This record gives sequence, structure tokens and C-alpha cells, in this order.
Amino acid sequence: MIGHGDKRRRKAPSGAVASALMAGSLVGVARVAGTTSIAVLVFAGPLAESLPAAIGLTLVSEVVALTVVSSLGSLRGAVAGVHPAPAPSAAVIAAAVAGSVAAGGEQRFLTVVLTLR
Repeated sequence: MIGHGDKRRRKAPSGAVASALMAGSLVGVARVAGTTSIAVLVFAGPLAESLPAAIGLTLVSEVVALTVVSSLGSLRGAVAGVHPAPAPSAAVIAAAVAGSVAAGGEQRFLTVVLTLR
């Protein structure tokens, strides 16, 4: 019979685990700061009253993107998330839509969110 070799898993050294946890923590803090700043930029002006909900939505989308890419991606160690480049354009669109919606409050916020979706 031909053996298939040793199929036992190797345990990562404790230093590698600590490094991975530190890197993950730093990426998480950086992504929270970046995502929050995008929400503040896009939901300014007449939409500022809905800023906590906007920050929550952007953080949830960031977590979903990070989770999907890190768990299902083929490139080990890949990180993905909300990209800040389209934020100024999204802010202009959000301001235009918020200014044209007659209703205020939650209806205005939801209209802008669905427009930017």
C-alpha cells in the first residue's frame, strides 16, 4: 500500500497568532475610521440628522465585505471594503436628492440610501 503522508495539521506558532491578531485589529480600526469618514462626508447638510443611521449602514456594509472576502476569497490574507474614491460623487448625489425630496426626516434619508445603493 502506498501511504498518503502525514495528514496532521501543523499548529501555528504563538508569535504568528499574535501577529495575525495585531494586524487584524489594526486593519479593523483603520477601516472603521475610513468608513465613518465616508458616511460623514456623504450624509452632511440636510441629512446630518440621520448621521448615526448612516454610520451604522456603512459599518455593516464594511463588515459584510470584509467577512465575505476574507472567508471566501481565493487570495489568503486579502482585505476588501468600502472604497473612499467615489465618496465625493456620492456626496453630491446625496445632496441633490435630499434637496429635491419634499418629505423630511426618515423618508428623505431612505430615499438617499436607496439612490446610492
